[in-house]
Amino acid sequence: AQSLEYISKVSHKHVSNNHRQLKYSQIKELKETQLDLEELFAEIRFAFDLTDFEAVSNILTKKHVLFNNIDEKINQQVIRTRSKEEKSPKNTTLFFSLMIETKDLIVATFNLIELYYRKFDPKIAPRKVSDEQKDR
Repeated sequence: AQSLEYISKVSHKHVSNNHRQLKYSQIKELKETQLDLEELFAEIRFAFDLTDFEAVSNILTKKHVLFNNIDEKINQQVIRTRSKEEKSPKNTTLFFSLMIETKDLIVATFNLIELYYRKFDPKIAPRKVSDEQKDR
């Protein structure tokens, strides 16, 4: 939640201060990262909906792939900045902030998944929630 709040705030601040919009390449890379995260969260939800904890173990292997993708996008931004293709320090700062916070979001997500995976005991039945409790 903290990462999502930060991402929302810095993005809103950038727009509300009328800074230049991000370059096409930055938007494209952010969109690719968004799609990667959507796929990750969909896989996690699917595994939990089916209580397929073998799938959770497979999900855990994707952490390095996601990190490598983000690191590559950060390196591309460094190249754009050095080559003077990207002239706006505000855009560069926003892009780096979004990428780094996304990495933090991934770390927190995987820490939670790993903890659940290590502590899950299939012999313990899930707690039943009554209709009255659902309405609260």
